[in-house]
Amino acid sequence: MEKRRTLGIAGGEKTQENKLSNQKLAIVLSLVAILCFSAGFIVNFGTSQGAHRSPSPKENLFVFKETAWGKSLILSGNVITDIGENWTEQWMTGCGAANTTSRSAPMYFSLGNATVAQTLTKLTTEATNGGFARAAATASIAFKYGTDVARNFTKTFTATSAMTINAAGAHWDSTGNSDNNMYACGALGTDQLFNINDNCTIIWMDVWDSN
Repeated sequence: MEKRRTLGIAGGEKTQENKLSNQKLAIVLSLVAILCFSAGFIVNFGTSQGAHRSPSPKENLFVFKETAWGKSLILSGNVITDIGENWTEQWMTGCGAANTTSRSAPMYFSLGNATVAQTLTKLTTEATNGGFARAAATASIAFKYGTDVARNFTKTFTATSAMTINAAGAHWDSTGNSDNNMYACGALGTDQLFNINDNCTIIWMDVWDSN
């Protein structure tokens, strides 16, 4: 009886910890967006008040793993690929194969396995089932300062079978496992095991620095 009572208390504490954890994560993401813009504004203002430097895109990747035990932020890194840089250049000039009149934003996320590198055009092995197949994210404005803007693309995947992954990709093409359309890719640190009903939430923050 004593063991059951102790487990019950621990479960309640765990629920409260999860709520606090989710609140802290939301605050952290908001602060990250603000700091990104504050740092860029201060540097630009201090070097040349009247001048503008070339606009530049930046990508920030956040991946959350949610299991029956709670939600955690998986530390990760990401890079805009070579073809992603070409896509950006051609989008800005309005010409070339990546003309945005025929392509959508890089809002389709893939999960799978790869050694993240700028030269990749897709993940080495992309999940096509198990609830982790490529899917569209939802866009929202995270922060705006003048012509600078941070836009979040968010998607939650729920595993329908056990999946082990270590990378994520952002694409401008919705076709699963298709090649030559990965704008950016990110590493999830180490191999991550997701069991049935575990969630993987990806937030890709697209920062456009126009100052």
